[in-house]
Amino acid sequence: MKKFHLILSLLLFSVLFSLGFTVNQDPINKDKPVSKPELILKFYKDLHYPYDAVLPQDVNERILNDLKNFPAENDRAVNSWYVKGPLGMKIYNTMNSYYSGRVLEIEVDNGVSTRLAAASGGLWGFVLIFPVALSDNLNTLVVSAFDTKPGDGNTIFVGTGEYGIRIGTGLWRTTNGGTNWTNVPLSPTPYFFFKVKYDPVNSNIIHIATSAGYYKSTNGGTSFTRYLSGFTTDIAVNPSDNQIMYTSV
Repeated sequence: MKKFHLILSLLLFSVLFSLGFTVNQDPINKDKPVSKPELILKFYKDLHYPYDAVLPQDVNERILNDLKNFPAENDRAVNSWYVKGPLGMKIYNTMNSYYSGRVLEIEVDNGVSTRLAAASGGLWGFVLIFPVALSDNLNTLVVSAFDTKPGDGNTIFVGTGEYGIRIGTGLWRTTNGGTNWTNVPLSPTPYFFFKVKYDPVNSNIIHIATSAGYYKSTNGGTSFTRYLSGFTTDIAVNPSDNQIMYTSV
């Protein structure tokens, strides 16, 4: 009799455990096809658990504060090419080489200095040959696209979030060379940015290619309007006639 009660108790526990596990799982409709953006969104929800796909600002700031403690490194020459930096973490399983991450965009003709966007390292500029971080006060280091206003090296627009890697925190603007950053609202908010580009004819016009479509501002970036939906990965504007544009979707 005792053995019967023991077996019954174990069976009851197993059933309750199974029900509890099932309730906590996301329901999946096998008959409904899942789009790639939905899969990406679910991936980041799982990655950022217990938060949502987009991490809260205080969490981003806490991560950023931890990264500020990483040591800086000096430049070094390599054959006829030389490293401008910044150098990142030392990777011991690759013969003590230094890893700085992916560079997604380089700007060399802004009247100030060379600038570059790193996928996991933020926005950088240079004073002479020395790298200078421009996005330490930004709440994310995932800078995927940027552009400097022609004739004004202190005004920069930055798009955050690299497709398939890490969701960003939107579009940001600085008017003092990176000392302070202001979020620029877009509707709907893109998770990833591919291109931020000032118009070659009129610097009050700014073009943005994102995972949510193509956006355009005609008032210097105060507000943006979406003109095209879908994954817009690049934008090119005719330098002689800015009414002629090319994009890839």
